Amino acid sequence: MLRLEQEWDRRVESWHSHVTSAAAFEQVLGQLVRLAAPAPADTCVDLGAGTGFVTTALAPLVSSVTPRWPGGPPATDCGTCPPPCVT
Repeated sequence: MLRLEQEWDRRVESWHSHVTSAAAFEQVLGQLVRLAAPAPADTCVDLGAGTGFVTTALAPLVSSVTPRWPGGPPATDCGTCPPPCVT
């Protein structure tokens, strides 16, 4: 039986290509980034609830990304965004 983390990774892998290839998701992402209005001094908190699609768009616009995985301890590096990605 797959661990919950492995099962989630498997689902995300199949979903990520859909998210990154559909124009509608790109429009939603643009609106999210616009409404969030990230500033260079901000920190993005990645909740670990998806593919990283939103985090990778916000990461270059903020000072850092802080991963927080549901049900687990904070991660030290999310692995999906450029540094700095810190806890």
